[in-house]
Amino acid sequence: MALITTKNTAIISTDLPAGSVIQVQTTNAKASLAATNSTSFVDLGITCSITPSATSSKILIHRTQGFYMYGGGSDVGFNTLLSRSIGGGSYSGLLSGRTGTTHSGAYLNTPGSSELSDIQGLTILDEPNTTSTVTYKIQCTMIGAGGSVNMNLSDDTYTNLTLLEIKG
Repeated sequence: MALITTKNTAIISTDLPAGSVIQVQTTNAKASLAATNSTSFVDLGITCSITPSATSSKILIHRTQGFYMYGGGSDVGFNTLLSRSIGGGSYSGLLSGRTGTTHSGAYLNTPGSSELSDIQGLTILDEPNTTSTVTYKIQCTMIGAGGSVNMNLSDDTYTNLTLLEIKG
């Protein structure tokens, strides 16, 4: 293997091999939706944007999200949806491969006043095929007969949404 050395030379993305990380964007914030019993998807207030340098680029998306569920004597659960907008257009859901075709979540199927708290992770490889700005956002909906879902596990729990542009 040859060792390549440079002196006072910048490495540009066109010199990198396919699969290289070109840029990283991240959002680390508290979800603005404290608790919900909504059966429609509502925004958590978490977004992150990236502008791919080439249409062949892929976007590797990592998301971590703390949550707390209280059954209140009934089954309770939630689904989260990761959606994207290209160039300021309308949002569409992405395939997550988890509990449904476009969402992931958790469900508590226990009688009585059961509780569950955890941190959920999700990783998706997206291929937006654009050099326009791509914005991703997280939404949540409650499922089940009762109880509540809080998308902030505690006062010191944050949602993280990280986007990595991968050279195609």
